Amino acid sequence: MLNDRESTQYSLAIALRKLSGTLEAPDQIQVLKDAVKAYREALLVWKLEDSPQDWATAQNNLIFALRAEAELVEGDEQATVLKEIATAYRAVLRVRTRQSSSQKWAETQDSLGVWLWNQAKVYPSSERVPLYREAESASEAALEVRTKTDFPKDVDAHSQQSGSRYGKSLESYHRSRANQTIKISRRIYAKSIGDSHC
Repeated sequence: MLNDRESTQYSLAIALRKLSGTLEAPDQIQVLKDAVKAYREALLVWKLEDSPQDWATAQNNLIFALRAEAELVEGDEQATVLKEIATAYRAVLRVRTRQSSSQKWAETQDSLGVWLWNQAKVYPSSERVPLYREAESASEAALEVRTKTDFPKDVDAHSQQSGSRYGKSLESYHRSRANQTIKISRRIYAKSIGDSHC
C-alpha cells in the first residue's frame, strides 16, 4: 500500500505522462522527464517486498514514460534512455517470473528483446554484440511460452479480432518477430566477428 508521499508522486507521474501527450517538443520532452523523475521518486520508497505486483506495475508505467521520451530524444541522450528502458524491463522480470505468470513473463521478455535491439542500434559497434545476444536470448525465451498449445484462447481470440485483415495468429506474429530479431542478431554478430579479424 502506498503512503501519502508515494501516492502523490505516483499520481503526479501518471498525470504528467498523460499531459505529455497533449504537448509538442520541447515541452513534451521536459514533461516526460518530470514524469520519469516522479515515478523514480515513488519507486525509491515503494519497496518490491511490500507489494510486488504494484511495484512491477509502477516499473511498467515508468517504462511507458521512458519509451515516449526515447522517441523524442536523439544521440547520447537516446542511448541513455534506451538503457534505462532495458533496466526497467529487467526489474519487472524480478516479479513477472515464468513460474508466477508465464504469459506476462513472455510478453516482458519479448519487449525486453525489442528494446535491447533498439538500444544496440544506437550504441557504438564495439558495444552492440552483448546487447544483440541478450535480445536474442529474450526473444527465444518468449518463444518458449508463446505457443498455441500453451495459450490457445489468446491465440484464437487474436485470430478472430484480426481476421483476414492481418492473416496471422498471435503465435505466428510473435514467432515471426522473435525469429527476425534472432536472425538479424546472428547476422550482425557474425559480421562483427568477421570485422574484428580484418
